[in-house]
Amino acid sequence: MTRPTALMLLSLALIAPLAGCAAGPAADTPQAACKRAALRDPTVHELLVRSVPGSEFAVNNAQRLADAKDKAYNDCLVAKGLAAPRGVERVRYPY
Repeated sequence: MTRPTALMLLSLALIAPLAGCAAGPAADTPQAACKRAALRDPTVHELLVRSVPGSEFAVNNAQRLADAKDKAYNDCLVAKGLAAPRGVERVRYPY
């Protein structure tokens, strides 16, 4: 085996295990299902429909939309028994 071939095989052997690291979360996990369910939540859906990108409503309600998505996602996880019923919430700034 020549030296360039050996180096190529060695580098391939070192890089191959990292290929699995690039994959995103599996689409069939309960967490992924809750992410999809959060987007179908009535409050989130209403805010998404009213939030035309770049509009004043979208700019003024971006935090409200993020909070609604977080709440819907957490409620779904709680309903599936995957998260504690409540706990420490993130800081909500008034602006």
